[in-house]
Amino acid sequence: LSAVVAMCIALTSCDGGFFLGARVVDSEGHPLPGVKVHASSKDSPKAFEATSDQRGCLSLGSVIAPGKYTFTVNVAAPGYKPLEFAAETLDYHTFQFVLANPEQAFNSQVQALDDAQLKTHCGGI
Repeated sequence: LSAVVAMCIALTSCDGGFFLGARVVDSEGHPLPGVKVHASSKDSPKAFEATSDQRGCLSLGSVIAPGKYTFTVNVAAPGYKPLEFAAETLDYHTFQFVLANPEQAFNSQVQALDDAQLKTHCGGI
């Protein structure tokens, strides 16, 4: 079996907010609990961290000072290659993260994902 973790993630913000919702699954689509996601920005004093639940779902964020910030999002799961990417707060994105284990030839990746898929698995997290 391939040891790949797919993480579906929605990144939203409104004026003065940073909010992120996600679902983490293995390569067979089973929920993967215990995956940590951390988001921070050099321009914001707040940093956010959450861990996926038994459904593989998580959410993090809160109200922050109005403005456009670039947050660095880090995804870490034991036994998998780490993933880091930048996300703008004034944009709305839905992502899938594919985390590779160290034996796999490819690196962990971010892919675009339809927002409806996250809502199907996690509801209104």
